[in-house]
This record gives sequence, C-alpha cells and structure tokens, in this order.
Amino acid sequence: MTIYQRMDAAFAQAGIPGFLHEWRATEEYPTIPDMFAVYTVNSEADALCADDAELIHRWDIIVHLYSRGDALAYEVDLLCALRADGFLVARMRDVNDVRTGDYHYHRRIDLVRFEEE
Repeated sequence: MTIYQRMDAAFAQAGIPGFLHEWRATEEYPTIPDMFAVYTVNSEADALCADDAELIHRWDIIVHLYSRGDALAYEVDLLCALRADGFLVARMRDVNDVRTGDYHYHRRIDLVRFEEE
C-alpha cells in the first residue's frame, strides 16, 4: 500500500474528504465541502541504511484540516485512524489562515511514518 493509499484510507475511515496538495472539484465534491483536509508528503528519506540498501524509510506528511464548524470529533477519528496505521503525530497546532476566511477551524498536523523495506 502506498503512502497516498494509506492517507486516503485514514480520511475515509474518519469520514473526512481528503485531497493531495489542495482541494479540487470532484464528482463526489463538486463544491468545496464545509470540512475537508489537504495533505502534502513533505519529505521522503532513508531512516536507516546498511550496505547501500535502505532498511527503513521515513515519510514526513503535513495535514491541514479545515472546517466551518467544530471539527474536534472528526479530528479525533482521523488521529485514531492514522495512529492505528502506524503514523506518529509529531506536532499539532491551530493555524491562522488568511486565504480561507470562511473556515473557523484550521489545524495543522505534522505526521511521521516509518516503513521497513
């Protein structure tokens, strides 16, 4: 399973529309939803190598969760889904976002995931 499939599965389990890089109109979401998440795979790196072979791979992912209302229950469901799949939460913080003034809730979640090769 790719890192992108893992992220899609976590969003689906939490009931949150999730998009890579930015929201884009889809058949399921032709207009911007009241709550959604976007994510980026910020870096890919070798976490452990031996004899010129990668043993453990590290993924750094940034998730931005936007909502016009209270999203705490969905955030908890998302975090549970991510943790159950082996993601580690490195940092969470509220973000003041001037581009999406309609969204009262904007949380940034920094994730790390290690995978054995």
